[in-house]
Amino acid sequence: LARARAGDRASFEELVRAYFRRAFGIASVIVYDREEALDATQEAFLRAWASMPRFRPGEPFFPWLYRILRNACLRSIEKRTRARALSIHEEEGRAPISIPDGRRGPVEEVSSEETRRLFWEAYRELPENDREILALRHFAELPYGEIASVLDIPVGTVMSRLFHARRRLRERLDPILGGA
Repeated sequence: LARARAGDRASFEELVRAYFRRAFGIASVIVYDREEALDATQEAFLRAWASMPRFRPGEPFFPWLYRILRNACLRSIEKRTRARALSIHEEEGRAPISIPDGRRGPVEEVSSEETRRLFWEAYRELPENDREILALRHFAELPYGEIASVLDIPVGTVMSRLFHARRRLRERLDPILGGA
């Protein structure tokens, strides 16, 4: 981090290699489109590189990067929304795509395509704050402390938001899945 902050491109490339998969996974869940997620992730790393001199030593890198990534994702969604408003035909939503890493994630644990589709429909209907906190905890697998840092909220608030987001998701899924 210190070398990257000082302008060492090779050191920053190491950070990109270390965090790209995690950042892309989060972007996929936020924007629901593989290409947009790749673009947003690349934009976030480019902006992070340009902002490295302002990175505070001793601060964890990923929460700082996440704030940049989140803004890139929101800009991507805003562009898409404007483009749709101008378009006569609306695209169908796409489920997020993940880069396989040999581990089974939350989506892969779902047993059938239909159940997976229903899960993503219910997830997309959640308020943005619920989707974000669920994505950070269950898709990015961040610990509560890191989520608190990323969102700049107390750990207790993270726990409360997660509890309520999970409850709202369960409420949407129970009627569909029969309480399974």
